[in-house]
Amino acid sequence: SNIREKTILEALRSPMMMAYHDGQPFNENMLRPCPMLENPE
Repeated sequence: SNIREKTILEALRSPMMMAYHDGQPFNENMLRPCPMLENPE
């Protein structure tokens, strides 16, 4: 689905964003903000 065709609330409730939300925190060190770059495994 295209994010430009949805409201911000619909986009934030999408399965992809909910999976991203459920996976937080990505690391014990909160100073490492990027899950993709800082946690490659």
